[in-house]
Amino acid sequence: EHLDLWRMQFPPLIAVVAAFLHGVSGAALLATRLAAALPGASYLVVAALIARDMGGGRRAQLFAALGVLVAPVFLRAGILFQPVVYEQLWWLVACWALVRLLRDAQPGWWMVLGLALGLGALTKFSIAFLAIGAVAAVLTSPLRGDLRTRWPWLALLLAVLVGLPSLTGQVAWQWPFFEQARVLRTTQLARVSPLDFVSGQFLMLGTAAPLALLGLAALFSGGAPGGWRVREPWRALGVLFLATATLFLLLGGKPYYLAPLHGMLIAAGAVRLERWLAHGSPSRAALAAALITLGGLALLPVGVPILSPADMAAYGQALGISKATETNQGTQLDLPQDYADMRLITERGGGAIDPRRVSRLEHGEADPG
Repeated sequence: EHLDLWRMQFPPLIAVVAAFLHGVSGAALLATRLAAALPGASYLVVAALIARDMGGGRRAQLFAALGVLVAPVFLRAGILFQPVVYEQLWWLVACWALVRLLRDAQPGWWMVLGLALGLGALTKFSIAFLAIGAVAAVLTSPLRGDLRTRWPWLALLLAVLVGLPSLTGQVAWQWPFFEQARVLRTTQLARVSPLDFVSGQFLMLGTAAPLALLGLAALFSGGAPGGWRVREPWRALGVLFLATATLFLLLGGKPYYLAPLHGMLIAAGAVRLERWLAHGSPSRAALAAALITLGGLALLPVGVPILSPADMAAYGQALGISKATETNQGTQLDLPQDYADMRLITERGGGAIDPRRVSRLEHGEADPG
């Protein structure tokens, strides 16, 4: 309602999208849902493209897409109009750019990387963790030779220019991010132990977790995930993941902060899985797909609110997934907190949802992560 691109107290992308939606559709719920669903679906497509560019065939691409589709963390993001779903997409596009740079050494993909980082800066400040991880990946791979060319520096300039409104807003308001981070650390992050952070990755991924673990192992193996070597193994992508995860563990972070990188691991795991399945009967591939799908269906109500509040509370209790219904403050609800918030908005407001109001609620928790 008070949009000022260069003086926002938080990264302005979500507010800009909310203002656009309100301008073209009023308070239409369908438009607001599409604003989350489209980037969520795009994340799935990019994961399949990464599997393809790692040397995977049609089966690997399908497994990569299926892994993303069944993971509750990506399903949940795709139904909620929040910065999270956009952040996930920009992070994965940055990973895709690194894959193409490692594979083909086409300098134009540096600009794609810069654009993704800039859009990430417009979305959430946590892009800084990915940027540091990307630097580690470049320095530990042949891509460090590109630092003698103009392309990485042009990409850096593009990232800064695109993300500049997030920086100018902080300067204008004397860096409110640091106060938000202090409040977040004392009220929420202090409750997240390293064990909670690691175990949370498995809960978020559901039956896609084995694919992600397989992908992480493949990135550090002697060759590319599909046994296909171009410039080097994809070890730099593993360095990117581990460096980013380590930063979150050391500096504090909620489990879902690392989720955007899981699409890359799922893609790598899908390529390795395809290679293994190539030596067996077609029924093995069908069985693997069935197991992933059945597990995904079992956790579907966690990712998508298809059950009534009472049924969802009973279902969550039956599954014993208490972490899924734990609030940011460490207390326990009958519903996942997002679902409880949605119910509260509906009961208080009724009718259509103003996307600008959703944006205000999203940033009301002082969560700069």
